[in-house]
Amino acid sequence: MSYPSSQHNFPRTLDALILHLLSPVGVGVLTWKFDEIDQQTTEDDRNKFYQGSYGAFDDQFAAMGTYVLHVKSILL
Repeated sequence: MSYPSSQHNFPRTLDALILHLLSPVGVGVLTWKFDEIDQQTTEDDRNKFYQGSYGAFDDQFAAMGTYVLHVKSILL
């Protein structure tokens, strides 16, 4: 995975997934993707990636809150 292309493309997908299309399958895929990114990048690149990704949202807290609620609903 190339960091620059990921930072450009992934945030748009992330925004649509979390705010409009999140399902139990979507939560699983998104969690898997985050884990993959965490394993394949350095800490510095990972921090830059997440900063760019979170920047895709108008309301970062609402987007991450939605994601966390969906994760919790699967785990319960």
